[in-house]
Amino acid sequence: MPRNLKQAQNLKERIASKRDDIYAAVTWSLDHPGVVPSLDLHDGINIVTCHPQIIQHVNKLYNFVQTPLVFFYDTTYCVGPYFLSMLSCRHPCLKSNKTVLIAGLIHTFTQQMDHEPIFSKMRKLIQHFNSKKTVVVTDREGSIRNAIANECPNLLHVFCWNHLRQVRGV
Repeated sequence: MPRNLKQAQNLKERIASKRDDIYAAVTWSLDHPGVVPSLDLHDGINIVTCHPQIIQHVNKLYNFVQTPLVFFYDTTYCVGPYFLSMLSCRHPCLKSNKTVLIAGLIHTFTQQMDHEPIFSKMRKLIQHFNSKKTVVVTDREGSIRNAIANECPNLLHVFCWNHLRQVRGV
């Protein structure tokens, strides 16, 4: 409990500064319609971001290619108090099958329920995402594995060879 007016003002400023990131997230999502299809501030921050034209392009790719599209999902990026997980896709039409960023997830925690929104949103936005036409490569993180199994049980989920080698010590 603040003892005087100055302490009360300091407390108010400290609380306001902690909400700046939430305010910025909401403002950014309102300023960029369609780029933030999912914004959850209930328990920490959980923001899915993607560009509608990229999603439209991925949907067209499924009709163009004969083989499954390969996506990569990784959550190794820690940005301040948040995690940034990236979903990219190996583009079959680019030289050397370069990867293209498809969507991002900004989140406070790394539990299964924190990863589920990106897979749920991709399932809804990308027509064949939850099908055998999709392969998703991840590390062996259990929360990601469970989120994929829960939200997209029909896609093929495989583990990254580099992560498997690290576990085996190869």
